[in-house]
Amino acid sequence: MSPLLAQVQIHQRTQDTCVSDNGFCPGWIADNFDRYVDPFFQHVLLTVVAVAIGFLIAFSLALLAYRRRWLVNPITQVTGVLYTIPSIAAFFLLLPITGRGFLTAEIALVSYVLLIIFRNILTGLDNVPEDTKDAGRGMGLTDRQLLWRVEVPLALPEIMAGLRIAVTTTVGRPCLSRTAIAVLLMPPRAAPCLHCASSRRW
Repeated sequence: MSPLLAQVQIHQRTQDTCVSDNGFCPGWIADNFDRYVDPFFQHVLLTVVAVAIGFLIAFSLALLAYRRRWLVNPITQVTGVLYTIPSIAAFFLLLPITGRGFLTAEIALVSYVLLIIFRNILTGLDNVPEDTKDAGRGMGLTDRQLLWRVEVPLALPEIMAGLRIAVTTTVGRPCLSRTAIAVLLMPPRAAPCLHCASSRRW
């Protein structure tokens, strides 16, 4: 990653245009559309990778806790603590350890989806009717076959709901990673002007 992650350029606008008035300018957006292509795909990549890794971890933890019920509370508490850490604080805490880059953002983003997906998967598995499980056992299914052929398919609505919530929660957080790193690299007198970012070039 380039060492220069954020740059503020201040332009004096004297002409009477929608840009100088901080208005909505469709023409300017059309002329500069290429400036948003790379950031868009970077944002999508961060979100998709975080949700995919978080789903794999949470799914494994949910299956483990489903078989060993005493693990439900410890896993819920640990993932709950990770979820309550403020976003910008999490990025600041990780910067000295993992540095500035993709890994730092992904670690923080993954930690925020674990609780959501874990609880939804566990809830879906718990909501499978006992009569259905008994019918599967009566047909000679083993515990593993019962899990993958009966319980997981019936739990899919709750699992997909958890994924939707995780994606919705995660999609806005990559912006915070860029903001946090930008503030860290800014001189102190420039930090208060961060709210003016909409009228400046980054």
